[in-house]
Amino acid sequence: MRFSITKRLTLYFLLMGLITIAIIGSYSYIKARSALMQRTFDQLTSLRFEKKTRIEDFFRERKNDLISLSSMEDSKKMAQLLTENQDSAIQKLAEKYMIPYLQAGNFYTQAFIYSKNQATFLMQLDSIPAVCSLVHHKKLLKAISGMVEESGISIYELYDDQHHENQGFLISRHIPGTKDAWLILNISTAAINSIMFENNPHNGLGKSGESYLVGDDLLMRSTSRFQDNAAFNTKVDTKGVREALEKKSAQSLFTDYRGIDVLSSYSPVDIPGLNWVILAEIDKQEAMVPVYTVRSSILFLSLIVALLVFGLVALLSSIIASPIKKLRTATESVAGGNYGHVLPIESNDEIADLIAAFNHMTSELKEKSERLEEERQLRLSSMIDGQEMERQRLSREIHDSLGQSVLAIKLKTEQYFRQNTDISDDAVQEIRRLFSEALNEIRAISRNLMPAVLSEFGIAEAISNLAADTMKISGIEIDFSDKEYRATAGQKTENYLYRICQEALNNAIRHSEASSIRIILKSTKDHIFLSIKDNGIGFQKEQEEQIRGNGLNHIKERAELLGGRCTIEAPPNKGCFIEIIVPIEKIA
Repeated sequence: MRFSITKRLTLYFLLMGLITIAIIGSYSYIKARSALMQRTFDQLTSLRFEKKTRIEDFFRERKNDLISLSSMEDSKKMAQLLTENQDSAIQKLAEKYMIPYLQAGNFYTQAFIYSKNQATFLMQLDSIPAVCSLVHHKKLLKAISGMVEESGISIYELYDDQHHENQGFLISRHIPGTKDAWLILNISTAAINSIMFENNPHNGLGKSGESYLVGDDLLMRSTSRFQDNAAFNTKVDTKGVREALEKKSAQSLFTDYRGIDVLSSYSPVDIPGLNWVILAEIDKQEAMVPVYTVRSSILFLSLIVALLVFGLVALLSSIIASPIKKLRTATESVAGGNYGHVLPIESNDEIADLIAAFNHMTSELKEKSERLEEERQLRLSSMIDGQEMERQRLSREIHDSLGQSVLAIKLKTEQYFRQNTDISDDAVQEIRRLFSEALNEIRAISRNLMPAVLSEFGIAEAISNLAADTMKISGIEIDFSDKEYRATAGQKTENYLYRICQEALNNAIRHSEASSIRIILKSTKDHIFLSIKDNGIGFQKEQEEQIRGNGLNHIKERAELLGGRCTIEAPPNKGCFIEIIVPIEKIA
């Protein structure tokens, strides 16, 4: 399939444009995606830090509440009354100050005063009015009995099997001023959830963002936006939880407890007694919505730019290819023989240089064509003139020699018939002699036109005879050698080589002023070589054009017609050397 240069240029430029657009678009998308992910991570980290600070402050404040309450005189009195099993008196003291204090912030669900005699006074704070009673909380008592600190504050996590929920307790080892009494506050999970969970799409976490707490047992400690009753029921075994439990703070992209890819920021929580971690996360798909919007915008803009680039490329390709098309048309015109075609130069670039070179070429072709036509006319004229001169020469020779001989025979015969009735033997002999002379004249003329020895004995013998005859006529010493000639040439080749040798000898006799001529005929496996060298004056400047026009061009033409080549060297006063090389395989 053939593609024009316009199509190729359009395709190349369009591909370069599309590749550039793709690179820029991809780079812009990657940078925007990276920037958005970093911004999202920064927001998650900021939220995680804020939640972490608040939950740590929350437990710190609950400790302060515990310290304040355990230090009250009413707490001491209530502990003493507990050992005496005075339930109503304890309840009056609790309702007077402690219960209103604890209910004010909605941070607690229960409060306990525990005595070593395993009597426990319960204040149920999440009901109105508060319910107070003496209870025996076996699991709580077991937990308290496991504490080792004598006076410090401990945080203990207890799972309520009855209500299937986790209960976090702040435990005072003992109430100051008492021997064996403890104040225990049960922290409300709702209070923790109020810190960790915000179901607000305008909080920077969108529709899928959340922050939550996880314990060292990989169970969630706060509620989940996506799962009900998640605290202590939902297992979170993710990369973020595992690294945070190893005391690492970082941000990463991984699959969360729901099996969904999320962007997450995580770290451990600094609450003595609790090995918790905090995570702030948002679904990757939601976080990447702005990037997808940017990607769609980039694709749309890329399409618009690609269309514009295509139009511009098509226009530029047409402009670039236009002079090339003109060159092709002009070249076809030149191939058709219109050598005078000249293109205008409309730019200053490589194409302009090409057009200038084309115009120069056409001018040169036109000049050479005109010169060739002149030479052809001259050669045709020379050929015709040569033929005419040859006819005139033959006419003169026949008229001067053969005509005179025949005329003499005629006159002699008529004379004998007029004078004598009987023809004598002398008259017959005379007539015979005249006929013999006429026959010799005919043979000489025939031999000059086509030597019989050439067709009978070959080129070597013919050139040898030509050299001998020329030496007799001119007096120039001519040496001919054919010792290395072993080829068998065709009739055409022998005729042409003979005429070349004849023309060279004629030129040497007429112009060289030579005293000796050396002719060598030899052959190889592939070629025949004929060389003629004289010791004459060579080509003088004033004679060179005339000599070349008269005979040397004919020699070259005959050599070329045989498929060979001709070398002519004739420096002034150094003789003339002519060498003809003819390939044997082209011999007819």
